[in-house]
Amino acid sequence: MIKHDIWSRILLSVALIGFAAWFGGNLSRTAIGYDLFKPEAVLSLKDNYTDAIRMQNIYLFADLAIYTDVGYGIFAISLIIYALRNRRQWKQNGWLVMSLIMLLLALPVQLYLFYMDWRLANSVVLQNVRDFYDWEVQEFFYNRFVGNNWTVASSLSFLTTTAAALCFAWLPLIKREEANDN
Repeated sequence: MIKHDIWSRILLSVALIGFAAWFGGNLSRTAIGYDLFKPEAVLSLKDNYTDAIRMQNIYLFADLAIYTDVGYGIFAISLIIYALRNRRQWKQNGWLVMSLIMLLLALPVQLYLFYMDWRLANSVVLQNVRDFYDWEVQEFFYNRFVGNNWTVASSLSFLTTTAAALCFAWLPLIKREEANDN
């Protein structure tokens, strides 16, 4: 059984706050991103939106990337430090190893999504690109939602990270067996 000292509690608290920021930001960004498309089997842009409205949505999507990506970074770093601090208990606490493996499986996809977010934010927020059909907007926003590769990868990464966070948040019940001395 893992003894939670003050540093372990702080790491878990910081990790869960980072997860909450990432989770909420991710849901908000998904709602903002999919607002541009018709709810059909094959995504197509809404006809009644002008390019200015589309770019405003993309601007909000790119702005929330900072909030979301920092939250994930705090979450991942805190949990990795927590797991490494408690590596002597890995054999007795399989949930810890399982959560760490799930986090590490999702990490490469999340890092590439962070790169895509950074490129989009750089072009939309810093370079003030206002054309929806600009190459970077199409590559780092439109293809992210329409292309099957990144839609599936980001969805699986989202679910894997959420499962890892839930394992850390609700540490599985460990029964404490007490010997009866008769």
